[in-house]
Amino acid sequence: MLAYLAEELDTKLELKIPEDYADLLELFGEGEIDVGYFGGVTFVQSHMKHGAVPLVMRDVDAKFTTYFLAGPETPGAAVANFAGRAFAFGSDLSTSGHLMPRYFLQEVGIAPESFFGAVRYSGAHDRTAAWVRDGVVDLGAANAEIVDNMLRDGRLAPDAVRIVWETPPYTDYVWAVRPGLSKAFRIALSVRPERS
Repeated sequence: MLAYLAEELDTKLELKIPEDYADLLELFGEGEIDVGYFGGVTFVQSHMKHGAVPLVMRDVDAKFTTYFLAGPETPGAAVANFAGRAFAFGSDLSTSGHLMPRYFLQEVGIAPESFFGAVRYSGAHDRTAAWVRDGVVDLGAANAEIVDNMLRDGRLAPDAVRIVWETPPYTDYVWAVRPGLSKAFRIALSVRPERS
């Protein structure tokens, strides 16, 4: 993708891979990254702090969901059955691994820190799924698309976890740019070229 964009835009590009969401925000704020792929929460933060300008989204980004996962032998058919048990969110800055699952829990009257016996943060969706699979936690919230990909590519066996609840859809990821980039450059980045 980097080589393709460099050729199409006739400019030199460098790929920087942040360690996590906090690192992405810091690098963007320091001007080390001009174009970033933000989660919903980190986009709002980067927009408010640094003037990030939304550029493009995929169709799937407008209808993300989160799975609440449990082990196949863990008792409980609904989230309400997990009172007093160990629970995991992903990263605290994750839209699909923390903010939206927390929101939907609160919508059904569940305050995580008082409802569950322990609330942990795994730092990543795949780690949350692994914690559930390995019995580290009884229930975990993870990005549904990532879990589906893990099931498809074999990183997660089909019988290793079960979906207790899938949240309603919400908007998540967005590509955004620094406000100082020219409008012409932003348009060039976001327009799909005609194929012959």
